[in-house]
Amino acid sequence: MPKHLSDEFEDQARRGDGQFAIAYALLRLADSHEKLRRDLCFGRSPTSRPGVLEKIAIELTDLAKAAKNRS
Repeated sequence: MPKHLSDEFEDQARRGDGQFAIAYALLRLADSHEKLRRDLCFGRSPTSRPGVLEKIAIELTDLAKAAKNRS
């Protein structure tokens, strides 16, 4: 079974190849960025549960309604 590109880059980086270390770091950064994007719900399906920003918006909406009803 062929190795994943990230695995190959990691192996080369651990052997001391600086160019592969930079490439591997960029791949890891891209993976982390994609995970963060998914966690914040940009591009998720409408049937999924709310993400961080959506949850904050829901809470702020509820607080605004409660404040309006008190006045």
